[in-house]
Amino acid sequence: MVEEGAIRLVDLGRIVGVHGLAGWIKIYSFTEPKGAIFDYGPLLLGGETVDDFEGKAHGKGLLMRIAGRERREDVEALVGRVISVPRSRLPETVPGEFYHVDLVGLEVVNTKGEALGTVERVVPGTANDALVVRNGEERLIPFTFGRAVVDVDLEARRMIVEWEIDW
Repeated sequence: MVEEGAIRLVDLGRIVGVHGLAGWIKIYSFTEPKGAIFDYGPLLLGGETVDDFEGKAHGKGLLMRIAGRERREDVEALVGRVISVPRSRLPETVPGEFYHVDLVGLEVVNTKGEALGTVERVVPGTANDALVVRNGEERLIPFTFGRAVVDVDLEARRMIVEWEIDW
């Protein structure tokens, strides 16, 4: 997540290459399902707004073509750019569900009231995600809501965890 002025941007994917000669670019999507990345337009490609584009599945990946850029040379410079949208474009969550971007920056305290730091990022995992919490030192806390994570208060920007300060 990046903040541009007062607008929080959420990274949805990355441009990882070009495909063929007709201006198609290869997309690596962070969304689930992968193809949902095309539903959030207009998209920001490294800060450049793109609202007229075509996206499609191609094998196990995704391809996108931007209107007016029909040649390989027109899109080569886009490789490596992050694809993002304002946070406000994402669907609202139900209670107990959170976007990773909403957890970043939360103050983390344990059930004893001891400050453990601030959520720096969330690392996706197979069994569960992990919170990277930093307060001088880095600690990983499993994001297991109802177990290690006792409460998340987005309005107060605070998370309470069942975690000792010396773990």
